[in-house]
Amino acid sequence: GQCSGIFFFFKQKTAYEMLRSLVGSEMCIRDRYYFYIVVQSNVKSPQYIGIRCQDFLKQMQTKVQEISDEDFNQLVSSVNSDLTQKDLSVDTLKQRYWRQIDYFRYVFDRRENRVEDLKNLTKQDFIEYFNEILFSKSRRLEFHVISDKYLEENGQIKQERVTRDGEKVQHFDNHTILQRRLTWYKDFVSPI
Repeated sequence: GQCSGIFFFFKQKTAYEMLRSLVGSEMCIRDRYYFYIVVQSNVKSPQYIGIRCQDFLKQMQTKVQEISDEDFNQLVSSVNSDLTQKDLSVDTLKQRYWRQIDYFRYVFDRRENRVEDLKNLTKQDFIEYFNEILFSKSRRLEFHVISDKYLEENGQIKQERVTRDGEKVQHFDNHTILQRRLTWYKDFVSPI
């Protein structure tokens, strides 16, 4: 499906640039949806990789805008197959339910609900949602671990990114300041 195409496309790019990547899927914590990309590199700085990830998402935006009806229907069919596939083990079922508890959701019939939602999904809804979650209403959080080898390059690119594409950028050198700014952080450290 289209998702497989997205992962294949990203793997081609990262292989070419000698990067290791993990592309995540849409997740939800406290009604806040997110998409994650994890990249490890020994050839480029984290700031460079951040720019490449954003460029990749912009390329995917173009592909989504131009998706044909046939490709969209194939994507919907693929997602439907994934959602309706039975759990292969009790452990898989346990993980799915435990995720609901971990995220304070308690929606144990989420897959069944998504199958129903998928029946009503239009191509235009898909395009609008993609643009909303990754562009128009998105906020990005990047964590960088920088080796001494890339400190200088990272610093130069960091200054360029502050003004690139009119993005509002905040930098936190201390994780406790960031934790205080996250309104949902306490959910992960407080007992239920």
